[in-house]
Amino acid sequence: GLEILLTCLPPCLHHLELTGCNLHSSSSTEPMFTSLLQHCSQGTPDTDLCHLALASMSLTDTSLSQLTPCLQYCGRLSVLDLDHNLVTVTGVVTLIDSLITHHVPLTKLRCAASQSQAQHFWDNKCDVPDFLERFESILNSNCSRLELLVLPHHDIHSVHISKLWDEKYSSRSKRYCDGNGNSVYCVQ
Repeated sequence: GLEILLTCLPPCLHHLELTGCNLHSSSSTEPMFTSLLQHCSQGTPDTDLCHLALASMSLTDTSLSQLTPCLQYCGRLSVLDLDHNLVTVTGVVTLIDSLITHHVPLTKLRCAASQSQAQHFWDNKCDVPDFLERFESILNSNCSRLELLVLPHHDIHSVHISKLWDEKYSSRSKRYCDGNGNSVYCVQ
């Protein structure tokens, strides 16, 4: 059903809210992202999509890698909401690489998780240095104007992220933990 809906959307759509569509973790997201790619490729050259909300859909790192081809047509995308999915730092590294490659002007990236899933987000310790490198790259890129980032809190990694955020935004930098154990980095 969702795939059919995505193929019928007009290319001038600005806001696409798919939050909570009942995808089960055993379901393949490939048909959905194939349909989203078909929709996004209707743009001339970019689709008008500015806000894409994919929260609470049981998305995984594999799902994010299926999303990345769509980003080449999302030259106006400013908000990407991936809250409360099953993604990890590995998937976010892949996502950030694609955002940089395709010059997506993202201002808000949300990857909040519940407290029980927060540790899972940071499980792959090997990808944390890659994440920090990509995060610094997207902060310093000409295409992104990232002004809001929400990630699961981690005592050690959050310190490094905070340092990079503070270096970029200095006196405008604002950081806090929300009530669910997520680190919120924003600009005042």
